[in-house]
Amino acid sequence: MSQTRAAVALVPRKAAEPDVTGVVIGVEPAYPREVGIGWPVLLPILLGAGVVRLLAVLIAAVLREGTSSGGARRTLKELRRGPEFLVTEFTLREPDGTLVELETHGHLATSALMVRDRVRAEIRRQRRRDLPPLAHRLHNHTSGRVHRPHAPTTWSHLGAPLLLQAILGLVIILLVVTALVVR
Repeated sequence: MSQTRAAVALVPRKAAEPDVTGVVIGVEPAYPREVGIGWPVLLPILLGAGVVRLLAVLIAAVLREGTSSGGARRTLKELRRGPEFLVTEFTLREPDGTLVELETHGHLATSALMVRDRVRAEIRRQRRRDLPPLAHRLHNHTSGRVHRPHAPTTWSHLGAPLLLQAILGLVIILLVVTALVVR
């Protein structure tokens, strides 16, 4: 937040209040934030996709068609980094004079939230306690519009091809394991 508002004490929100209504007194410029993907999610996906990739290379070698490099693959570091989304922080003044700091995740047009706009924000707490509440839906009464920015998910970051390879690979692993156990 800017230095002018840093001197004003922001009051923490009560968990029982899902809506905040007030006048926008400040909007910070949007900045990107990354969310990492943990090993418990990434490891099974990479294991399954690796099995399918290994089978594809073996089939290509048997058919003597060269190695199948597939498409451009992302590095492990890029996959672990996770999705990046825009965060817009803004401050509301409620009718009783209380200042509330909120943030939205995802793309929000610059004209969607202007200083002196009257808004109602539907909020929810974030996982990290040091972050302000998340305004997942904004009703701008000044412009008469409802804004619902969406942040990318872990699954959209990984992509459909990698997820399909992972599912196919895990099915192959399950079939091999069940065939070995049934013997």
